[in-house]
Amino acid sequence: MSWSKTQQLRIRGAQFAVPAVLGLNQSFFMPCLKPKEIFPQVVGHYSGHGYNLIWAEKIEAGVLGIRVWRVG
Repeated sequence: MSWSKTQQLRIRGAQFAVPAVLGLNQSFFMPCLKPKEIFPQVVGHYSGHGYNLIWAEKIEAGVLGIRVWRVG
């Protein structure tokens, strides 16, 4: 997916490009080895936006990570 604007999110020394604004029902994938540790930091990053987020641990193209959706 290509977003018009991205922000850098640093988690445990790794940098991730995440969308600056996440539209309703949009999602993004973040590769990681410990999904349960990553999601709270993603929620914290978007907390000022008032987003309701859900996530699922996924393997996409052979890579473990989390897919994050904005549902509200």
